Amino acid sequence: MERRIGNRQSTDILVLFLLVQFGCILLAYISFPPSSLVQISAIQSQQEISSGGASFLGYIALSFVVIALVFMIVFRSYKGNMLFKALETFAILVGSFEFFFLIIFSFVNSDFLFWLAVVALLSVAIVKIKNTYKASKNAVAMISSIGYGTLTGALFSISFTPGFIIVYLFFAIAAVYDYIAVFITKHMIALGREAQKLDLALMVGSSDVEIVPESSFKKKEVEEIRKNVAESKIKNPEIFKTIKKGSVPMISQIYLGTGDLAFPAMLAVASYITFANIFIAVAIALGAGIGIIATMRLLKKYKVGLPALPPLFAFINLALFLVFLLPGFFNPTQAFAFLAVFVLAVIVLPLTLKHSAAQRMEKGMD
Repeated sequence: MERRIGNRQSTDILVLFLLVQFGCILLAYISFPPSSLVQISAIQSQQEISSGGASFLGYIALSFVVIALVFMIVFRSYKGNMLFKALETFAILVGSFEFFFLIIFSFVNSDFLFWLAVVALLSVAIVKIKNTYKASKNAVAMISSIGYGTLTGALFSISFTPGFIIVYLFFAIAAVYDYIAVFITKHMIALGREAQKLDLALMVGSSDVEIVPESSFKKKEVEEIRKNVAESKIKNPEIFKTIKKGSVPMISQIYLGTGDLAFPAMLAVASYITFANIFIAVAIALGAGIGIIATMRLLKKYKVGLPALPPLFAFINLALFLVFLLPGFFNPTQAFAFLAVFVLAVIVLPLTLKHSAAQRMEKGMD
């Protein structure tokens, strides 16, 4: 049966998402205060990409191809859980290490090795907490995402010229990869199912149960729900009592990958570092928030798996279009380039979703 997406879950996901975005901006502001930044003007941001930046983007594009091939091979041949657990542990360790590193060394200027050991112990503790308390999964995923988004965005924007454009193109490559991984190779959907099944902290999620009268469903749908409950591992007797009384327990679930949290935050941090101005970072975060709302609406309408990065990237471009028309940032060439990307995404994504929904209906009829 098709899932119904609840407004409560959409709101929960939006709040978690915005907490990560503004958490990254705040952490970047603390770790790299405006007084410590060498401001890069709007003219510099339009310079040609440095050879190092071009090489970096080439390596990134190649790495996404390699990752896609590896995941497709793994999902076809590997049936265990250990590899996914190891991936989760590595992701949490690295992300939380970056998070605590930025916080601690923003306030500590001595005993580097001692505090580095403290950071490492805190990162290990985060892994232990997640494995002991399953309810901490969302918090752990958010901490890791803030670490990745802040430090990666800062390092990329400082290391390459022009920093903002390099991270922007990095995000664009990731959005295209996400589109391919969901709609063409479909390995990202398989990874999401494994992460959900094993309760991995590679995504944040929100779920709730709502009691709905049987009269709200068709007879065939009710029979399918009864069958699924009977075949499931649910042991709660209250569930069966509810069904006997003529009501149906509907489970509403929404999940968002940590990459979907980190990439917009990375671009927001890069914009702050590049322009030494927090306004554009906030605009990117708000644009991404609108992208999350659009993603939830698309999910509710088409009821098919969809990549979150393309709609996030689209509405960030809309926000950038508006920003670069403002005094102080005025650059009509860049502004309308951002608008063109937004329009392209708005055209391509719904068409793809309609096609996927039509294929899903055909399979259901067969």
